[in-house]
Amino acid sequence: MLKKLFLFMLPLSTFAQTTAIPDQQFEQALINLGIDSDNTLNGLILTADATAVTPSLDLGPGPLNISFNNDLILDLTGINAFTNLQNLNLHSRRLDNGLDISNLSSLTSINLNNCRLNSMNFSGNNALQFLEIGNINDIDGYNQITDLDFTTNPNIEVIAASNMSTLQRINLKNGQNINKPEMIISLQPTVGNQPNTVCLEVDNATAALNNLAPYDTWMVTGNYFYSDNCVLSVEKFVKENLKVYPNPTSDYISITQSNQDLEVKSVLILDITGKYLTTIDSNFENISMKNYASGTYLFVIHTNKGSITNLNSIINTKLTDWNLDVQI
Repeated sequence: MLKKLFLFMLPLSTFAQTTAIPDQQFEQALINLGIDSDNTLNGLILTADATAVTPSLDLGPGPLNISFNNDLILDLTGINAFTNLQNLNLHSRRLDNGLDISNLSSLTSINLNNCRLNSMNFSGNNALQFLEIGNINDIDGYNQITDLDFTTNPNIEVIAASNMSTLQRINLKNGQNINKPEMIISLQPTVGNQPNTVCLEVDNATAALNNLAPYDTWMVTGNYFYSDNCVLSVEKFVKENLKVYPNPTSDYISITQSNQDLEVKSVLILDITGKYLTTIDSNFENISMKNYASGTYLFVIHTNKGSITNLNSIINTKLTDWNLDVQI
């Protein structure tokens, strides 16, 4: 009798396994796509419903009739239950709180264009081959990623990161460069000039700098340079070549460079929350701050060799300090 009772209860326990989906718009999308089998907004889906989705999940605005400005999916908690996914489209989802897809080990391609991302974790996506993470332009749907780390993604072959003015480094030092002679990296903006220069950290920087295999057949568009340690390269660049003054200021800020090979391309000014305010494209030695209210402002300084983020300047007539905080 006990054996029969155990066998009867086992399928009930399996059937009851659920995954939390706290974002109602995310769950509604799963209902619209016929994935959430209970067809009810209750913050849960059956885990079996998630694992049954293969090979693709399209959460872009098209098939769901969800525009970028309405009914936004803000939280993708629960996405890691979709363990059999190979292709994931999150185009134009507003993911301000970041994204963790590290559990999706079968994922080979993902579209993250225009997601307003400032952080993401794809360290467990060992099968990943194709990543789209650009912006339609450099303001709307602004992905603010500064670093892309592919050290645990040995199969990566295509990186599309157009209109990413905050991007500083792409780490491709995964021991597999020699097996990727057809690597494609797109950094070129769709319109205008690219204000930033991206450091590509690779397995063999000497070979890359001398245009030797496999790097001689890589297709990289945009402004970039190779290094065997991008962190040290940017740190050295910041300490030795740029000067930002006066300290403090209520009138103007000057940005000058001591190295003739270094050229400031543009300066983005943001408020303390990270909201974009304006772009300065010239006259970097006399950037007027007269029309800005007292407070803290963030600067993103793009040069032909790399970028600086989080330049904090407090502007007011009391002459409080401002400081340079370089994120490495």
